[in-house]
Formats: sequence, structure tokens, C-alpha cells
Amino acid sequence: MNRVMLLFYIMVGAATAAIAPPEVGIDQNLGVQLPMDRSFRDDVDGRERPLGDYFTPGRPAILVMGYFRCPQLCSVVMNALVESLTEIRPRAGRDYDVFFVSVDPTETAGLGARKKRAYVRLYGKPETTGGWHFLSGESESIAKLAEAVGFRYVYDYKLRQFAHGSGIAVVTPTGKVSRYFYGIEYPAKELAAALREARQERQGSRVEELLLMCYHYNPITGPYGMAIWRTLQGSAALTLGALGFFIIRSVRQIAMP
Repeated sequence: MNRVMLLFYIMVGAATAAIAPPEVGIDQNLGVQLPMDRSFRDDVDGRERPLGDYFTPGRPAILVMGYFRCPQLCSVVMNALVESLTEIRPRAGRDYDVFFVSVDPTETAGLGARKKRAYVRLYGKPETTGGWHFLSGESESIAKLAEAVGFRYVYDYKLRQFAHGSGIAVVTPTGKVSRYFYGIEYPAKELAAALREARQERQGSRVEELLLMCYHYNPITGPYGMAIWRTLQGSAALTLGALGFFIIRSVRQIAMP
């Protein structure tokens, strides 16, 4: 991650953290067992199956939680994930599985199937379709899975949107949380290393929490969007001021005999 992007993430993260509902976030529940007995709807035929039935022995998984009709950041997360997956040697459906589980109990298997087709097409390897799972489920099953993986979210009835953080979790073949990646950038080498570690049923170390929030369709024109925008403006001004100070000081030091 270059310094400019890191600075941008820090500024956005600070802005969204300041305005996000306090009950929203992603906790690092390393080593916690996912509820493998909880049922979720398959994106192929809509049948309900225990979560454990979607796992393949010896194969780790990447877990993303969001919702299919998410108007903004969920797609950014998935696009970034797919981009990273295309850069690593391990292949979806052969070396690992990818799970996207909707937190919206009203969403259907049909919606999941459409999302799956889109991302398998983006991945560019149609033969891997069996390794992608876009699951939906009932409220209790969703809540149990979210609790296990540390995914805290709330529904805004006025805006009819979910507020949740952005990130992914790498899970072992037996369904234990091994590693987290926050934000919207997942370095390919680190992701590949996390998958190798998870394959061996090993637990990774805690990572720095830099959380972006998925909330509101238009991040600029909405009331929260304006708060983010103003915070970014202030942060940018401070950054430019600090940069100017260091440039002037450096020039003066060079000019001194």
C-alpha cells in the first residue's frame, strides 16, 4: 500500500469512525469456531444446508459479510478481493473457497446467484464457480455467524440500509477464524500467506484495525457524507500544512552555511 493511499484510508477511517454507530465494527475473534451447524440457503438451488456442508476438507476459505443489494462499499470490497485473488497462484475452487454471506434475511438465493455469476466472471475462471458461495439465511443463523466472526452491524430503518464495516476474514478448513484483513485493499502476497497458514489450521496474529464504513448510498451528499467530506477537507488542510512546514524547514536547513 503506498503512502498516499494509506493517508487516504486513515483520513476516511477517522471520519467514518467519528460518525459511525458505536455498535458497528469488526472484532478480531481469532481462533473462534464458526457455527457450522447453522443453515444457509445455497445460491444454486435455494436449498438450506448447514454451513459446514459448504466447506471442503483441507481447504481454507475467505469470508465476506455484507449484503447483495449494498449500494456502495460491499462491491468495492469484493472487487478489491477478486483483484488480489487473480494475482496469487492458489485458485478458488481448488485451493480455497470464497464465501459472501448476506446479513439481510430478506435477500434471496436468486440475488446471490446473480452476484456469484458477476464475480466469477470478474475472476475470469468460470471453471471455479463451485468454489464461490453467495449465501443467504434466516436472522438467527446470520446473527450467530456474525457474532462468531466479530461482524457487528445495524440496520437503519429510515434509510433502509445496513451500516457495517469493511473487511474480510480468512478461515481454516474446519471453520475457525485465522486472520483478518481490514479496509478495501488486500495485498496479494499477504493474502496468499494467510491462506497457507489457515490451511494448516494455524491462527494468524492480530492486525491493525483500519475500518471503513459501508453506510449511505452517496458518501458526499448525505448527512453523514457531508460530515465525512468536511473531515476529509480538514484532514487534507492539516496534511498540506504539515507538508509545507517540512518543505520550508528543509529548504532553510539546506540554505544554511
